[in-house]
Amino acid sequence: MANISLANYHTVKNNKSGGNYSLRNAVINGYNEGDAGFTFTRENLVNIGTSNASMTNLWGGSSENYYTYPSATDASLRFKFDPCNSVTAGSYMGVFDTYDDPSTSFPGLDGLGSSMEAEGVTASPTYTRITGPVGGAQAGLTFNGSTQRCRFPTVASNKSYTTNNSNNACWVGWMYFNESQPASFKYAMANNQQIGSTVNYYGVLLQQSSAGAGILVMLHGNGGGTASGNRRSYVSSANTVSTGWNFVVLQIAGNTTSYNSAGTNRNWTSDTNAFSSTDRISTRTGSGTNLVYTTSYRYCLGQFSNGGYFNGSFGHQWWFSNHISAGEAESLWQATYQLYQ
Repeated sequence: MANISLANYHTVKNNKSGGNYSLRNAVINGYNEGDAGFTFTRENLVNIGTSNASMTNLWGGSSENYYTYPSATDASLRFKFDPCNSVTAGSYMGVFDTYDDPSTSFPGLDGLGSSMEAEGVTASPTYTRITGPVGGAQAGLTFNGSTQRCRFPTVASNKSYTTNNSNNACWVGWMYFNESQPASFKYAMANNQQIGSTVNYYGVLLQQSSAGAGILVMLHGNGGGTASGNRRSYVSSANTVSTGWNFVVLQIAGNTTSYNSAGTNRNWTSDTNAFSSTDRISTRTGSGTNLVYTTSYRYCLGQFSNGGYFNGSFGHQWWFSNHISAGEAESLWQATYQLYQ
């Protein structure tokens, strides 16, 4: 088959909000201008950042795994961070994909070409491209737990990582934890908050708890204020995560108080050895209803509000506008887990 040109790639990328677009068809959605051109067949993709590496060698599984997502997630995927891709001169285009908000600008690069300019935040995280199994080391976006954080530009209403489908959302990602039980709460991720200032509870938020080993807290806010009546918090059981790499799934159902059953709030975690869809939520607090976004706030990593700084790394990340099934989550784990060995 002939080489795929950059022009053809951009045609696929820029039209992905159309009705006929699916991830299965956009086989080269990770290709970016900084990489050499490559030839592909259905069975093999070569030269994706690693010289002469096939998909089978790079991911250790089916050559189609990484670019073949379950059909149910095709329409609901709204944001992706792919640390296997290289940055291009001046931006992270190709590493981040905002899908149905293509007008959104991407974070730029500083003069060293290795850290993210975080819109005035000088202590930006370190970006380390993943070109093969990391050997248990940190990679992707790495935060030092004391000064480093970042945020994305705002996106249009009900677009990209702030899509609200009947109060449902799902975040899936690989996270590296340097601490099993931090001394204070760590504000790791939020998709509709600010950094450095306390604002109303909006969107989906993720914290690492100091109350015990390996405890995560996922929250969603209704935008009405900063009290417990404006958010719901779902606290995981102890040892939900451990130090090192963890595969984390956050299922948000903003219009219900229930959890740990299909179509409700759930938290699954897995390691690099086996996928697990065991529900990890043990308690719920707060009484806020619905999942509400505002166009004024941003996707924050490493720290948000005035909370503690996260000590660890983010690898692959996906935002969905709806719940995904255990099988669909497992396919994402299956496609990437060997990179985090």
